Amino acid sequence: MNEIPINRTCSIIEQSNRRKKIEITAKRRYYIDYNTSLLVPINCEPQDVRIYNTYKFEVLNHDLHLAFAPSEKRLPFMRITDPKSGGSWALWFIGFGDDANEHNPIKPILVDKGNGFVQWRLADGVNLKLEIMGHKIRKLIILDKRPGWNKLKFRIARGGSNLIDGLAVGCPEKRLMAFRKGANLGFDNPLFWFTEPSAYDSNIENPNYTNPQYTLTPIKTGIWDMEIILDTDWLDAAQYPVYVDPTIVLQPDATEGKDTYGQSNYPTTNYGTYTYISNRNGGPGYMRRNAFIQFNLNSIPIGSAINSAELYLTCWSGYESMPHRTRAGRILENWEEIQATWNNRSTGVAWTNPGGDYEGTYADEGGDSYGDTSLETASLVQLWVDGTYSNYGYHLRDDYYIHYGTYYSSDYGTASVRPKLTITYTDGGGGMPAGLSALAGMRILHPLAIGII
Repeated sequence: MNEIPINRTCSIIEQSNRRKKIEITAKRRYYIDYNTSLLVPINCEPQDVRIYNTYKFEVLNHDLHLAFAPSEKRLPFMRITDPKSGGSWALWFIGFGDDANEHNPIKPILVDKGNGFVQWRLADGVNLKLEIMGHKIRKLIILDKRPGWNKLKFRIARGGSNLIDGLAVGCPEKRLMAFRKGANLGFDNPLFWFTEPSAYDSNIENPNYTNPQYTLTPIKTGIWDMEIILDTDWLDAAQYPVYVDPTIVLQPDATEGKDTYGQSNYPTTNYGTYTYISNRNGGPGYMRRNAFIQFNLNSIPIGSAINSAELYLTCWSGYESMPHRTRAGRILENWEEIQATWNNRSTGVAWTNPGGDYEGTYADEGGDSYGDTSLETASLVQLWVDGTYSNYGYHLRDDYYIHYGTYYSSDYGTASVRPKLTITYTDGGGGMPAGLSALAGMRILHPLAIGII
C-alpha cells in the first residue's frame, strides 16, 4: 500500500486489520502560520523572486521570511524578516583577516542553489554555503586550502525590532538574540539567535574539532560586528577542506526533531545543528562520544502490542569501512537538542553522569557493522508506549575503542538517510490515537498539515 500520513513525522506503510507497520522520522519541518494559525509545511526551496528588488533568492513559506544573495556590492547576503512585526535583520560578510573593511565588502559569486541551500564563492578556495534546515540556518564556510589569514568578520544590523546582545535569562553564554518588541527577553522565546561557532576538518579517521574564539562588538545602536578567530596551529595541522559553522537557530519549536551527541574532549560544546551524530568508546584516556535521539510515539494507541521496533541509522559517507558496534539504551532524563552537551542535558542543568544518563542494560547491543546500523528495540518501545517509562529517547554508545559509529542526523538535507524508527504493532486502543486527537483539538487537521516532508 502507499504511505498514509498519520501526523507530521509518522506514516503507515503496511496495514492488515489491527496490525500496522509505521515509519517515524525524527525531523518535523512545519510551522504555525501566524495569519491562519494552521500548522503548515516549510518550503525550503530558494525561489527566483524579487519582493526586494536587490535579492535574487527567497524562501517564502517559512515562519520567518528569508532572502539570500545580493546582486550588487554593499547589500547583505542574507536578510531575515518577521512577517508579524515587520522587523528585519541583515547579515553582511565583511572580509578576511585584519584587512577586513566595511567600506570594501566582498561581493559573493553564486556557485549553486538547490533544495534548501544556496552557495557562493567568497574568494579563491573559500565558499559560503547556507542551508535551511527547518528552524536552523547553517552558515557553512568551506576552506579548500590553508588560508593566509585566520579571521572572518560579519556585520549584523537590525531594523524595526528588538535585537539584544548579551546574557539572556537562562542562557549563561554571550549570544546575539532577536526578539519582537514587547517580548519577554528570555532564552525561551527569541525569534532567532546566533550559536557559538565550531570548526572541523576532513580527517575521516580522527576528525579535528575546535571552538574558535568568537567576539561580538557593538558598533552603534542596532549594529554589531561578529568576528571568528581560528587558531593558526589548528589551521596548520588541519586536513582540508575545513568547515567553519556559525549556525543561526530560528524560533525554537517544541515539535522539532531531536538528535545530537556529546564529546568528552569538548564537554561544553553542543552539536545539535550538525548533520551527523556520532558515538565512540575511546577507552581510558581517549576521546569518547555518546549520541542522543528521540522519536515522537504519540501516534501509537495506548494498549497496543509492539511486535517490532527497528531503529535504522544510515552511516555517514566515508565511515563505511570503519568497524563499529552501536548499542541503544534509554535516556533517563529530559534533554534539549540545541543545549545538550557531554556535561549538560540543558543549559545550566548537568547530567547526573557526564556523557548522558542512561539505563545500564541496553535494549539492543547490535552486532559488528561496517556501514548502516539496524537495532531491534521492541521491548523498550513497548515500555514507552505503556507509560512504564517516560520517553526521553535513545542513548547510543559504541563498544569499539577508537573507531566511530557516525550516522546522518535529522538535520541532513536528504530525508531518506535521516534516522528512522519502523514499528509494527497490533492496535489495542480505541478511537483516535492521542497524537491525532491533540491535532484535531488544535483545528490543524488540514491537508497540508498532515503531509510528510
